[in-house]
Amino acid sequence: MNNRYFVIFKCREKMRIKTYEFKTRSDALNYFRLFYEPDSEALYYSISVSEFDAHQKVEHLLALLTFVEKSINGDTVRKDWRNWNIGRVTIYETHEFDGDSITQGIITEIYSDHAILTADDMYLWIDDDTQFMFR
Repeated sequence: MNNRYFVIFKCREKMRIKTYEFKTRSDALNYFRLFYEPDSEALYYSISVSEFDAHQKVEHLLALLTFVEKSINGDTVRKDWRNWNIGRVTIYETHEFDGDSITQGIITEIYSDHAILTADDMYLWIDDDTQFMFR
């Protein structure tokens, strides 16, 4: 296999893009995970990992971390549960002691201090500091 893997940073500083190439998927994802934290928001608009298949000449997105999103008016805003509307389909990643998981659901409730995402008969409480699942 001649696949190549890229970690791409869209930087806030001067709207620069930094690209790093890796020979293995594991190396690229491990490098990406180093930046998977809230402090990265100060430096980057987004960080992604892509796989380029040289034989097929196609590129696939493997991972994406974004810190901004478009508001209902089309403005670019900081990604924040306060900007979400009820009915919004949302993918949310949680980090637990037994591993990471990705939850896809719909925002069903928004309050002044938290939002509720509903997915598969479970609810995910989201606020500024925590997230937890409950029935």
